[in-house]
Amino acid sequence: MRIFPKPIAAAAAAATLIAFAATAGTSAMANRSRGVWFWGTTTAPGGGDSQYGAVHIVGNAAKEAQTVAFLKARGFKRLFGSYGSDPKNDPGKIAAWNERLHLGGIQSQLLIAGAAEVDPAQRPGLITKITERLIEFNNAAGRTVPEKFDALHLDLEPQQLGAWNAGSAADKRAFLLQLRDTYAEIRAHLDANGLAGTPIFADIPFTWDKLPADGGSIGWLDAADRDAWFADIAAPLAGLSIMTFSKDNFADLDEATAYERSVAGAVARVAIKADIGTGAVWANIADFHDIMQTLEANLGFSRAVDVENYALYREALDATPITGVPVALSAAPAELAFPCEPGFTYVVLHSKDLCLWAEAQRFRAQEHGMMKLPVKIRGERRGFWGVYRFPEATGR
Repeated sequence: MRIFPKPIAAAAAAATLIAFAATAGTSAMANRSRGVWFWGTTTAPGGGDSQYGAVHIVGNAAKEAQTVAFLKARGFKRLFGSYGSDPKNDPGKIAAWNERLHLGGIQSQLLIAGAAEVDPAQRPGLITKITERLIEFNNAAGRTVPEKFDALHLDLEPQQLGAWNAGSAADKRAFLLQLRDTYAEIRAHLDANGLAGTPIFADIPFTWDKLPADGGSIGWLDAADRDAWFADIAAPLAGLSIMTFSKDNFADLDEATAYERSVAGAVARVAIKADIGTGAVWANIADFHDIMQTLEANLGFSRAVDVENYALYREALDATPITGVPVALSAAPAELAFPCEPGFTYVVLHSKDLCLWAEAQRFRAQEHGMMKLPVKIRGERRGFWGVYRFPEATGR
């Protein structure tokens, strides 16, 4: 056996297809309940607009189908989509997209973002936006259930305001009281307009539960004051995504979200950012996949994991090169054994003379573990073997 240090791209491209292996672990992602932010536009790693923003996908049938297939293969069941004014101005396009998500077993949550809107003076504009993009869309005559949004997802972040950064601890507490009231007003507005059964989810940072004595920046009066705020927002909200984008290991993620999970239970979910690459939170795709599975294994699928965001994840996968995989070859019966991880397609190549290479088997891994494949092809197993992997998302 010989394992090559570099991919044999030309040989692989010209290879004669011999056989396909069955997909490994086809049900491995069935129980996952991952969520993902799907912004209209996202900056690509090298600058410019990423091709994976909603503005480039929604309305293009081929790209929509590929996106849904990608999400299904990785256990994403909830998509938080930002579509600008399209639900009002191009409702047919959004209805068709929601229906495609529905058929793929993916919940479509309308994502509304803002910061200053928590101010009572700014709130009417937010209410109008929700009315036009969610209430009127869902209530439109002839709108079928699969075409409707399944939920409202709020990304209201007063901590992004200059007034927050310049304000005192008491000012920050006041902002959170305004946010609490904003959630309540939106819930009442939906209830009064035929969407009483439509849940609301929201994003908050992990730092808001810390008391001043523990280094927290919010001027909570005491633990009871903090606890009351979380209890108050639990009434209008069906769940929280706890943004922990700076944390890079399970212990820190677990600790950062422990309070929210203790008071909100299964409806408080750990959210991580697909910040992947040299100098980023996660050094490579393998580390990112590992932390997702570690969170799910330790906290349960209902508490993990939400990913910020779709474009970042796709761009990171696209940037991951084809690489060789270390392989062991047993004697009799002859088997190739090599480690697998989800999110990659594995290709097994065989050659008798190191010149002509043929693709022997290919499969997409859906869980961690060792793959063992028999290497008998057309009665012949002598020769050279190579196993390579590439991110499934690239379509190579």
